[in-house]
Amino acid sequence: SSKVIQLNPDRPKTANQPVVLARLPAPIHAVRDKARQQLQGYLRELFDRVDDAMFELADKANNNQDQNIFFDSMREVRIRRRAIESAFFHTIDIGFARLLDPNAYPEASQAKKPASLDELTIVKNDELEEMVAVESMISKANEQFAELIQHLTLRIDHLVPTKVYQKNNPLGVDVICKAFTDATATLTIDLKAKLVMFKIFDNIMMNKLGKLYEALNQTLVDAN
Repeated sequence: SSKVIQLNPDRPKTANQPVVLARLPAPIHAVRDKARQQLQGYLRELFDRVDDAMFELADKANNNQDQNIFFDSMREVRIRRRAIESAFFHTIDIGFARLLDPNAYPEASQAKKPASLDELTIVKNDELEEMVAVESMISKANEQFAELIQHLTLRIDHLVPTKVYQKNNPLGVDVICKAFTDATATLTIDLKAKLVMFKIFDNIMMNKLGKLYEALNQTLVDAN
C-alpha cells in the first residue's frame, strides 16, 4: 500500500499536498495494516452477498421493470467493485495522513451540525432516504461500540499531533461509513438496489466493527 496519499484528490495535481504516511508512529502503522486486512475481508463478504441478493431479488421480481433494476444493479456493482474498494481505502488513508497535521480538522465543538429541517426540505426524496439510512447506521454503530471507539480514539490521539475525536478517527464509524457511501456515490443504480446494498453493508461491515475495535485496541495495548 502506498505511503504517499494526496490530501485533496479532487483538486488539480498541482494543488495537491502529498503526505508521507511513513512519518506516522509505528503503532499507528500496525493499526492501519491490521484494520486494512480485516476491512478487506469484510468488503469481499459484502460484495459477494450483494451479488447474491441482487440475483435473488431479480429472480423473485413481480415485473420486468424490477427484474431489470436488480440485474442491471448487479452488473454495475460487479464492474465497479475494484474501483469502489480502492476509493474506500483511499478515503481512510487520507484520514490517517491528516493525523500528521494539527490543523487538518476543527475541534469537536466546531464539527458540522446535523442538517436543519429547512435544509432537508430542499433535498430530493431519494437523497433524503439514502441520507436517513446512512445516519441510522452511523448512530446505531456509534452507540453499540461506544466504549471500544472511545478507547481507540484516545489511544490514537495520544500518538499523533492532531486532536482525534469520534468523527475524525480514521477507523471510526463515521469515517468508515462515509468512505463507503462516497465510494458508491457514482454507482448508477436504482435507489431500491442501493438501499439493499446499504442494508448488507450495515449487517456485514458495521455490525462487525466491534471485533475490529477489540483487535485494534489490543494492538495498541501490546505496543504500550
